[in-house]
Amino acid sequence: MARNNRSNDLINIAISFIEESNLSVIYACVGGSVGRDEADKYSDLDLTLYTNANIPTNLLLQ
Repeated sequence: MARNNRSNDLINIAISFIEESNLSVIYACVGGSVGRDEADKYSDLDLTLYTNANIPTNLLLQ
């Protein structure tokens, strides 16, 4: 089943973010409207990452 265009765009943004983050990501998932393939022009990206990296708290809050 093909994803809708907005969901696909947001997933591609997530993939780019992960690739550029230089984190050791071991698992990633999207939730909300993107995860349900119901994203529209008002949708944001709910991205959850699990990593082995030790990330300082001040970077998490940006």
